[in-house]
Amino acid sequence: MQNTERCRRSSPLSWFAIAIIIAIASAALPGATRAEGMAARSPSDPFGDTEVGSIEGAGVLELNPLLDVVTSVDQFETVTSVRVDTESGEFGGYAEFAMSLDQLLPVGTTIGATAQGGLTLEASVVREFGAPSGPVDLELELAFDGAFEVMTGQPGLLLTGDLIVTQIQGFFPPAGTIYQSLLTFSLTPVNPAYAVEVLTEGVSSPLGGGASTPYLGAEFEVVSSAENDLDGIVRLTVPISEGETLLLTSLVNAVVVPEPGTAPPSSGVDVRASSGAVDFSNTATLRAFLPEGYSLMTDDPLVDAVVPEPGLGALCSAGIFGLSVLADRGARLRRRSRFVPTRPFRDAPGS
Repeated sequence: MQNTERCRRSSPLSWFAIAIIIAIASAALPGATRAEGMAARSPSDPFGDTEVGSIEGAGVLELNPLLDVVTSVDQFETVTSVRVDTESGEFGGYAEFAMSLDQLLPVGTTIGATAQGGLTLEASVVREFGAPSGPVDLELELAFDGAFEVMTGQPGLLLTGDLIVTQIQGFFPPAGTIYQSLLTFSLTPVNPAYAVEVLTEGVSSPLGGGASTPYLGAEFEVVSSAENDLDGIVRLTVPISEGETLLLTSLVNAVVVPEPGTAPPSSGVDVRASSGAVDFSNTATLRAFLPEGYSLMTDDPLVDAVVPEPGLGALCSAGIFGLSVLADRGARLRRRSRFVPTRPFRDAPGS
């Protein structure tokens, strides 16, 4: 079932909180398991609204597949698009922003373009007879890639891969731990060199609220940080035990904002003419590794319950979310495919 809605300046990350609530409720019911695709883009209309969509079970969720241009009441143009395929587990998106004039906008004005896609899956931990009792380590690996394109000025460009494991140990009240690993490629004029920077963060926090603390089980690998070839791997290792319910979430987020001006914040939002795009149309892959004798069990058809081979562990290569192989990185930009914008960068807003 697919649902879409528009909401005023909604945060796409609010899906994660909603997913946790649903998971807690469904985990209390035996056999209640599901996979869900999620997507959001902003702005979706001239007034700055956010379009949010979700889909449960096998299917395709598309937001703005025709790459329609939105002309804002604040005199800038954007193209945002997201596609999530829960059957194959592939998801990708595109965000582009163009503004041809310097502007001083009212304080509190939201300006820029955002596209986010992701998948979440609920599963339970199963221990085979004779396997050592836990806790044991579950290792997750999210690989994602994309590209930046700067057309005019010095816009701010961000591409983030986010891997989250929510470990649910109690329902009423909620008890457990949220583990998170983030890798961000950033290109902003805050860096005087205006070069791609890499930002990483690993944190854990109690489910139900509380302070976050650094988490050493988060690891990162940067394969490439070239503007036209961004390639990173996010890893997360968490302790799990038999019978626990896990909510596994992978997100990729693209953001484009205009070049900032020099006026003080109290005077308004000062922005300069600029344009750029973030493309994560080549989608992510997610792999899970488990010790011998352990597996992740779900009734969802997207996930293969893999029995670990002796000495090798369980590599769910077609497993968690059913994520599969992706395209050649060298054909990332301007490639015509179902995930890549068919409108070349130069033919989009502001051309």
